[in-house]
Amino acid sequence: MQRVFPPTAEQMSPEQRRVADEIQRTRGGLSGPLGVWIHNPDMARLIAPVGGYLRSAKLPDRLRELAILVTARFWKSEYEWYSHCKQAAAAGLPQAVIDAIHQGKRPALDGQDAVVFEVATNLHERHEIPDALYKQALATLGQTLLIELVALLGYYTLVSMGLNAFQVGLPPGEPKQFAD
Repeated sequence: MQRVFPPTAEQMSPEQRRVADEIQRTRGGLSGPLGVWIHNPDMARLIAPVGGYLRSAKLPDRLRELAILVTARFWKSEYEWYSHCKQAAAAGLPQAVIDAIHQGKRPALDGQDAVVFEVATNLHERHEIPDALYKQALATLGQTLLIELVALLGYYTLVSMGLNAFQVGLPPGEPKQFAD
């Protein structure tokens, strides 16, 4: 059961209202982690724009969504998976790849997709990027995209941990995304 809900407009302090209005203007609402973070408006004001930036930065949509799915799967973040599996398909990630990641399997990938998957998997599972993979990632993505990828993985780890800690629920009628 969800542990923390967004406060209603009547329950919000003036600072929460100001930050909530800003987030709703730039992000469209207080769904997912934003509804939890608004309880600490100073934190929400600082963290929400990072997500907005990473969602529109230089990393191509397909690669971004691939990295987010690997993170959601690693953390078994129900809401994060639900929120991004459709976005990944819309960004051009094949359904077979999405399904393999969901099942915890290594999908058949090549090029940038394979590098992003390997970097994300290694950082989550081994907490490092081995030297050979680092060199490959630099050669394939370049330094700017690799730095952005690592920041994206860190941000969505923050998101996934928060969603799991506060058991942020799926929209009504949506099935669980991962088996227990």
